[in-house]
Amino acid sequence: MHHDVPLLEVLLGVLGMGDSSRLYQKLFYDKSLVSDVSTSVYVPRDPGMFLFSAELKKTEDLAEVCRTFCEERNRIIQEKVSKSEIERVVTNIESDKLYSTQTVDGLAGRPGFLKFSLGNLNFDADYIEQVKSVTPQTIKTLAAQYLEPNRMSAAIFQPKGEALISINDVKSGFEKLNAPAKTVKKVAVRKKEALEPEI
Repeated sequence: MHHDVPLLEVLLGVLGMGDSSRLYQKLFYDKSLVSDVSTSVYVPRDPGMFLFSAELKKTEDLAEVCRTFCEERNRIIQEKVSKSEIERVVTNIESDKLYSTQTVDGLAGRPGFLKFSLGNLNFDADYIEQVKSVTPQTIKTLAAQYLEPNRMSAAIFQPKGEALISINDVKSGFEKLNAPAKTVKKVAVRKKEALEPEI
């Protein structure tokens, strides 16, 4: 697995893991624009992707939802992420790994997957160690490196019979992504490598 994946899960957790995350707080609680919002990282054999998913209450709010995402993306690059935010995400990731082996199916299936699919029975332990190594500076650097405007795509699902939304509305929501971000100090993260697990 690409060495950045565990670190990226923490970054996306700060942005959209659970109702304490930044995007959920802004879009659900503060602005009441969505019924749900989440983030995830998808890493198959081919180059992977980050997924940002939002269920809007009204389609016409799409541009504002996009703008809010841009603001939070820029803020995470320009401002220091608190240690408490990182600790919350790390705890959630650890809990997910633990609960996945609390059933008979989990106890039987997980070791088999680690052995025969990943070839490493220590994968989960190594993954958690990498997750715990994340610092506020790591988050800033990864956000600047991976959340680039020219690498983004959008998919919109609308109710049947509703007037199709213009792509210009989507583009207008991402205008703030082009706003200059402060230079961040580089850490030990390789640049522009495809997220390809070595399986």
